Amino acid sequence: MALDSSKLSDKLNATVTPAHGNEALESQPIVCDFVLKVDPSQLAAIVAGTKTHEVRVFERNYQVGSILKLLAYDRSTPSTGNYTGEQAIVKITNITAPDTYGLPANVGVMSIV
Repeated sequence: MALDSSKLSDKLNATVTPAHGNEALESQPIVCDFVLKVDPSQLAAIVAGTKTHEVRVFERNYQVGSILKLLAYDRSTPSTGNYTGEQAIVKITNITAPDTYGLPANVGVMSIV
């Protein structure tokens, strides 16, 4: 099932199953603070619980406690790309800020569950 990216916004109601470790959120609608594209293989690792971080250019106001809706986006067709329909909800638990610990000035690391 492909998603129409023109209908996405930074605030939306999500009813998807939360990623590993967030089962308590499963039975209720979730208001997401950010919607992000993620490579399908990375999303699979997040859902399995083997990937617990996300490295991003910090062009948004990410905060500890923010809820992210991650959408699998296949870039194998560079000119068009496609949403695969796979998605997960995660919460930011810690942030290593840009321009600290050797990170570039615009790239940070978010710990997620």
